[in-house]
Amino acid sequence: MVIGRDGFKKIEILGTSGTPIVSASEIVIDAGRMILKGNGFKLIPHQMEVDGVAYMADGIVPFKALVTLSTNQQVNLEVLGASSKEDRRASLKVPTDAVEMVLEVRSTGSSNSHYMNVEDEIQLLNLSMNGVGFMSNRPYFKHQKLTIQMCYIRQDFLIVAEVLRKTRLPKTYDQKYKYSYGCKFHCNDELKNRMLCEHVFKLEMLNRQAEEEKVAAKNRRGYY
Repeated sequence: MVIGRDGFKKIEILGTSGTPIVSASEIVIDAGRMILKGNGFKLIPHQMEVDGVAYMADGIVPFKALVTLSTNQQVNLEVLGASSKEDRRASLKVPTDAVEMVLEVRSTGSSNSHYMNVEDEIQLLNLSMNGVGFMSNRPYFKHQKLTIQMCYIRQDFLIVAEVLRKTRLPKTYDQKYKYSYGCKFHCNDELKNRMLCEHVFKLEMLNRQAEEEKVAAKNRRGYY
């Protein structure tokens, strides 16, 4: 796929850990070249091959590129290849073991006007644009709405999730949590949805990199 000229809201260049080292919303694209402009960019070695993500209104495009210029205010890239656009509404589900917090529980009534403040530590199992799976020691009811703080996205990131599934976990000697839950998000905030989309995609990138490193390490052991 060729990177097009229009429609990009932001482009990020990812470091080896999968976190952004350059993020730009002032973008010029011409015949396979990208020019990213901004301030405070980290310097990248000349001719280094990098992974990047282009964010659009309705999806994301992962790509690989070669750095041809790097300053604190501008990065020029030669695009080596790009994947197909991934629709952020398509519910890419990624595994994660992040520990987060339920801060508020709302009633199951139609008004949802009654709520209770809690501080329930939960361990995530998976995350997508549409919802989250997690483990907890606290019993919640089907259709209860929870306000979840997700510090791994941002310290003040809060999102409402409705409980759709509850499973009692089997007792084992190392069991830390009693229940697992599957929830769907209720969020009409475009900024929050974009932040969630970016986080889910970065988790997928990190998981993919970790898997590739495992395969490479196994191949090295086999070689020697």
